Amino acid sequence: MKLNSIYTLIACLFLTACSSEADWLPNEQTPEPENGKVNVQLNLQVPTFTVEETRASNPLDLQIENPMYNLWLLHYNEEGGLVEQDTKYIHLDDNGKLATQYTAQLTLGGGTTGTICLIANLEGTPIHNPQSVNSPSNDKGLWPKTLQLLQKELLTLPIDPKVTDATLGLPTKMVMYGYYQGELTSRYPVNITLGRMTARLDIIIGSATGYSFTNLTLQLKNAVIKTHYSPLKIVNDDANSYVDFPEDKTFANKTITNSSQITCYYFTGENITPEIGQETMLIIKATKNRKVYTYNIKLGANAPGTSDDYSLYRNNNYTFNINLK
Repeated sequence: MKLNSIYTLIACLFLTACSSEADWLPNEQTPEPENGKVNVQLNLQVPTFTVEETRASNPLDLQIENPMYNLWLLHYNEEGGLVEQDTKYIHLDDNGKLATQYTAQLTLGGGTTGTICLIANLEGTPIHNPQSVNSPSNDKGLWPKTLQLLQKELLTLPIDPKVTDATLGLPTKMVMYGYYQGELTSRYPVNITLGRMTARLDIIIGSATGYSFTNLTLQLKNAVIKTHYSPLKIVNDDANSYVDFPEDKTFANKTITNSSQITCYYFTGENITPEIGQETMLIIKATKNRKVYTYNIKLGANAPGTSDDYSLYRNNNYTFNINLK
């Protein structure tokens, strides 16, 4: 039986996390440390999101996704080598910060340019207390020795595919990434915006006028749980990056109508130009007139019928309004 569902897509696009030294007034001179080091003031912030009004239940406070609780600071020199003595874990605030300043003491060596990479909310292995960490909680437990290797390396995201409730895998702390590449000096501050390393999917489910559904179950298939630190526009060819969430029955006792909708939230790594069969997909099962209907909905940046490219990009919010009929 061929089943129909109608959905519309709203994608909130945000600039890729990066940095700029333009439009900043010169900073007051700060004393330079000795031994070939320089103090660089970092002005850090995260994207802000607008809460859209919706009739759906269970609205999510968007602000809880983005605070910075801690930072890993990596310094790569102008040849792209990791300056290991400058690697630092920075504990910011237990309540999280949406913007902060930090003065980084960096080793210049023989050049005045380099790359600063910042990873927010990636925990580490404590030495004596949560503020003192000696190794990151990433897949290898250490940082790549070159910038090129960092850009290619995959990180397993803090997305729990086994969670089956209305937030469906919502991380308690959102991993974010930002960088600056250029001159390193105390003469002016560096502005860095950290972007989320995941995409967020807002699923709003209702029904077409005159239809009523019960016994709703949901399942996200081909969610991506591994992503690159750097936002590369390449296909993730690691087969272990894709997982299927279990069926979720949070809304099994809800009656879905045109005026009574539900909302759930998923997080996934970016899924860029996926191969056929690897598109991120939502499976909906619901009962209408004592019959169970199944709806297979591919999720992506393009509306149905406009393209076969079902890409999902990091640091984006996607809203899917799905009407069953």
